[in-house]
Amino acid sequence: MTHEAKATSAILPSHVPPHMARAFNFSTNSAMEDDPWGEFHKLNNEPDIFWSTEQEGFWVITRAAIVEEVLTNPEIFSSANNSIPAIKDDMRLIPPNIDPPYHLGYRKIVNKIFSPKAIDGLKDEIRATLRILIDRVADTGEGDWVADLARPFPVAVFLALMGLPREELAKFSDVIGVFFRGKDINDVTAARQEVFGFAHRWLQGNPDDQKAHMLRQLKSAEIDGRAISEEELTIMTLTLFFAGMDTVTALMSFMGHFLATHPQHQQRLRDRPAGIPNAVEEMMRRFGIANLCRVLTQDYELHGVAMKKGDLVMVSSAMAGVDESAFEDALTVNFDRPKVRQHNAFGKGIHMCAGARLGRAELNMLLEEVLPRFVNFRLAPEAEVRFLPGTIMSMERLSIVWDIAQ
Repeated sequence: MTHEAKATSAILPSHVPPHMARAFNFSTNSAMEDDPWGEFHKLNNEPDIFWSTEQEGFWVITRAAIVEEVLTNPEIFSSANNSIPAIKDDMRLIPPNIDPPYHLGYRKIVNKIFSPKAIDGLKDEIRATLRILIDRVADTGEGDWVADLARPFPVAVFLALMGLPREELAKFSDVIGVFFRGKDINDVTAARQEVFGFAHRWLQGNPDDQKAHMLRQLKSAEIDGRAISEEELTIMTLTLFFAGMDTVTALMSFMGHFLATHPQHQQRLRDRPAGIPNAVEEMMRRFGIANLCRVLTQDYELHGVAMKKGDLVMVSSAMAGVDESAFEDALTVNFDRPKVRQHNAFGKGIHMCAGARLGRAELNMLLEEVLPRFVNFRLAPEAEVRFLPGTIMSMERLSIVWDIAQ
């Protein structure tokens, strides 16, 4: 994962001491395809902060407490860029790439969309959507956890909330995958521009928002007494595209893999469904998905490390979740872990994921509905498990079999 000797021979910025340099790459390292969290766990043996010579160079934070410190200090650690390397265009996602003081007005809009009242009012519809998907495959005894459940469930919910026809947005699932897991920053930039173009064309068609909760709220939104502009509407729609199409799918995929390979944990939740919420939190902690970053707004010293304005700083929920200084026996999934919500799977601070409440609802519902129907689900004999590293880690497929419920 890291190679100090090789790294120290690379050209370093003048403010980076050679002993702090490592050849660390979270995107193209082949070992990440086998066990990304095991690779991140190895960083417990590395300094709290080091400089990666890979991917155009960036600081790596290996400790959960310092990750949280960075996430909750937007004045110093800006969200203007979330990707490593930095995306090569001027578009800023709204609100993830907007810093204070402008961030608050946009955040109020999305907070209203994902308010407790709003999400509670949607739960029956969301559960009905999930049951339709389960009914399609439950009696077959075999399927693909990702293709049959983890991908279509959150996407179907998102499509309904935005009033989008499935056949249109489905065309962009591969493009969105490139945005989150592309190996070349030019491909990532092009993917974002392509989805932006689609969002713009779709909104130009004045889509019906009568039953589309998210779209209706966006179209009527105001900031400081003015209606949001056409460009703001398009970019906020684009942001929701990315969030609705990939992140919850990734979490569901990793949860499914864990339960399919740990029958005792699976049966415990089947026998004691009241424990599902804590189990979801623990699995989100253990199988974090996001490898994001912040950018320095000024020269700054963080825990004795001198950083320069413009430096990128990696803040990874995947890495923080397996930090032994924060979570004892971090690689072990413990449904009884105390203070189970003390993780940053959905981020921290002002940029904490606005859709966390909806995501949690979907994750809990998935297990509540699947466990009674997919009895003793497990990896299929032909299953080939491969994890997809990147900004948002995921899985392409997960072949499983199960005993049909009687």
